[in-house]
Amino acid sequence: MCTRSPENNRVLGWIKRNLVSWAKEVILPLCSALIVTTVLLGLLLTPALADYNSDTEGNQHSNGNDQNINEFFQKTPIMTKQVSVAGGLQTLTIDRQRRIATVQQEGSQGSWKTMWNYNSGAVATKVLPQRACYISKVDRKQLPSFDELPALADESMSLKGQRQPSKKLTFVTERRIRDLRSYGQDIVDLCRGLPTYNAYVVYGTPYQYNQEACDTLGVLEILGLQYCHQYEQGLNSGPP
Repeated sequence: MCTRSPENNRVLGWIKRNLVSWAKEVILPLCSALIVTTVLLGLLLTPALADYNSDTEGNQHSNGNDQNINEFFQKTPIMTKQVSVAGGLQTLTIDRQRRIATVQQEGSQGSWKTMWNYNSGAVATKVLPQRACYISKVDRKQLPSFDELPALADESMSLKGQRQPSKKLTFVTERRIRDLRSYGQDIVDLCRGLPTYNAYVVYGTPYQYNQEACDTLGVLEILGLQYCHQYEQGLNSGPP
């Protein structure tokens, strides 16, 4: 059997007293400092991120119009922003890694969704009232700047429907596309179940088309997309 000597007891007592003293002087102040730092960080970050939330896939959603927040999320892979425009509520989704932007509108003035691929120049749009989908190839310079889309959306929202699209692209539908697989899975998913047509951009003035046979979309009030199904002689295809 082991017994403790008086000397051992004195050593153990000294260790216990010093441990207690060290805990009071070092550990407790550190814990307090960490708590204060956490609270301060929460107070500082909450206003900046108040207009954003994350979905289950980690996408960022915004209802604000602060350009500083757009800069904060400049490196976010996927960002979604809801924008109130004259035609209703539009949802802008930006995939920064693949450089794809989509804008969707659902409302009384018509539901549609358009997808812009800034790598390939492909523009695909489905117009639900017409139950049709259109695929085009455009010069990427004709589209709004990819990096400036969040800021442009904020500007449109701040103008509260008083902004008119500064640019319009007019397309004329051509042949029907039977097999979408060559256009990529994103377009296959967008146009699934709808008659899909090839559409080409028309330029030049004067050009004539039947306004009653056109579907016109105001995308974020920065770009007008017009899809026309019938046209007369005088249309010129190709860049201006």
